[in-house]
Amino acid sequence: MSKESSPKAAKSMADKELEFRKRRVESEEAKAKQAKAEADAKVREQNCAQARGQLRSLQEGRRIVKYNAAGERVFLDDQARPEETARAQKSVDDWCK
Repeated sequence: MSKESSPKAAKSMADKELEFRKRRVESEEAKAKQAKAEADAKVREQNCAQARGQLRSLQEGRRIVKYNAAGERVFLDDQARPEETARAQKSVDDWCK
């Protein structure tokens, strides 16, 4: 009988070790997933704040400067303001859910 119980005990220990390693891997994966979610949330929060600031500037009528393809500063005129305001509102809607 002792010969039969020994392999069962050894298998049991091997199973326990395998289960332990599996739990540890799952725990590490969960931690990595949580860290990524937190980093994504922080980026989303920063982008939301930036989008809201841009929208606020447009709504308050501040002069907005953009850069053209040649790298020159170009002021946003009154005709382009509504389109840019709509674009900024879409950014706020996208980032600030």
